[in-house]
Amino acid sequence: MRLNRMILPMLCCTMLSGCASAVIGSEVSSEPETATQEETQSATEQTEEPATEPEQPDDPKTEIRKLRAGEPDVPIRFNFKKEGEVIGVYYKQERMCEIKPDRIPDDDTVITGMDCDFDGIEDVYISGEPRPVLMTTGDYWVCDPETLEFHISDKHGFYFGKGLEATAFTKKLETKYSESPKTECTLTLEWKEGELVPVALKKKTMRSFNIDNNIAIMHYEDNYDFDENGDPMLVSRTLLSDDTDDEYVKNELYVRVTDDAVECMRGRDVIQTIPVEGISKIAAALNGMPEVGTGPKPLIYAPIARMEDYDFDGYDDLRIVTGTDKTGAAGSFSFYRYDPSSGQYKEWPELNALPAAPETDPHDEYLYYETSVFEDNTLISSIYYLSWENGRLVPVMHNDNITVFSENGEVYFTDNAGYRYDENGNEYKCTAFEYPKTVSG
Repeated sequence: MRLNRMILPMLCCTMLSGCASAVIGSEVSSEPETATQEETQSATEQTEEPATEPEQPDDPKTEIRKLRAGEPDVPIRFNFKKEGEVIGVYYKQERMCEIKPDRIPDDDTVITGMDCDFDGIEDVYISGEPRPVLMTTGDYWVCDPETLEFHISDKHGFYFGKGLEATAFTKKLETKYSESPKTECTLTLEWKEGELVPVALKKKTMRSFNIDNNIAIMHYEDNYDFDENGDPMLVSRTLLSDDTDDEYVKNELYVRVTDDAVECMRGRDVIQTIPVEGISKIAAALNGMPEVGTGPKPLIYAPIARMEDYDFDGYDDLRIVTGTDKTGAAGSFSFYRYDPSSGQYKEWPELNALPAAPETDPHDEYLYYETSVFEDNTLISSIYYLSWENGRLVPVMHNDNITVFSENGEVYFTDNAGYRYDENGNEYKCTAFEYPKTVSG
């Protein structure tokens, strides 16, 4: 009986304790359920917010400015496209600006991009009106690194038609040109204090010599640097040979053209000065320019003076262009013979009296020149041959090509004839069209 009284209260306590645990457990478990609902509501609200716009790419100019700030290793390149009367400039297919040249070239190959001022942005050369034989006109358009617009350069004015090659590694420009049919030149330029100036010149010249009645072909390579006036000075001459070692030639005589004279030089020393009037105007005409603007003297003045052995005595003589004709070609000349005893050039009356500048034939040791006369619808083109006899220049023969035109300008009749001279200088007609080697044989 007493045992029952003890068990019953213990069972009641146990039951009450279990109920309390159930209530407490229910209250604790309800808190995480409430938090999950709030998170779900927040996630729903975030999902319902509008999506943000994607970041827009920079326009071409902004992108280029950012790229230049990083100092890229290679120049920033553009695409240039002809678009009617303008040339569109594109960067990564995006149109950046346009160029308005005076003339749109017919050929895309004469729109040439290059970084010609080494500021890390591509510039462009656009050719102009074609000119016969010598060159074309054109302009270099430089990209302004601030505005990223193009403008005509006033520093590259002379180089139309010559062609510049830019080397980013050395930051130098090169142009190649022919000083004469036998002389090829490479001129190197660089920027100094905002000006494009020549720093090196290389000439390769082919010369023909008559040695024991055999023609010997020799090639010379001349290297020049420049003085403070931009005039060239020969620093080395090398005789190139395929059969033997190259031979270095020391203290060689050469000529250079300055603003008002032709100077005969040995190394850096001026041996003789021959004044020439109007060199600047003559050079402009010979190069097809209205006037000489910027540009290095060796390139501009090159056609004015030529060294050639006109009397076949083994010493180079001198020919100077002193004027041009209406077409801009060389029209008048002065010849100077080299006197080895004095080391000076002296005026040459025999050659200066000829009606045209002679060329040389070193194989047969003849001089020859050409003339043309048009009169009464008849064109007579003649070639005259001369030789030296006991120091005197005497005529040998001449050949005529005759073309007769009708009143409407069509060719009506053609003929040719050869003429020889006797010992007294009297002319007589040959039976056939001949050449000097035929006469001498």
